[in-house]
Amino acid sequence: MRLVVIAMLIAAAARAEYLRIEQPFGGMECASCTEFVLKRLTARAGVESALVDQKGAFVVTLKPGNT
Repeated sequence: MRLVVIAMLIAAAARAEYLRIEQPFGGMECASCTEFVLKRLTARAGVESALVDQKGAFVVTLKPGNT
C-alpha cells in the first residue's frame, strides 16, 4: 500500500506544474508508515517539503522551477 502512495505522489511531483500538491489519503494509521512515506518524498529531487495535514492528506511543496 505504501508503494502505491509513493508512486502516485512521485509521479505527480515529476509532472508538476504547481508548487503544492495535496493528495487526500486514508487508511494509513501507522505513524511509522507515514514517516516512511514522508522521508521518501522529501528525498526526491525537486521536493521542498512533505507533511500530513490534519485532514489526513499528504501535502507536498515543490521547489520553484519544477515543470
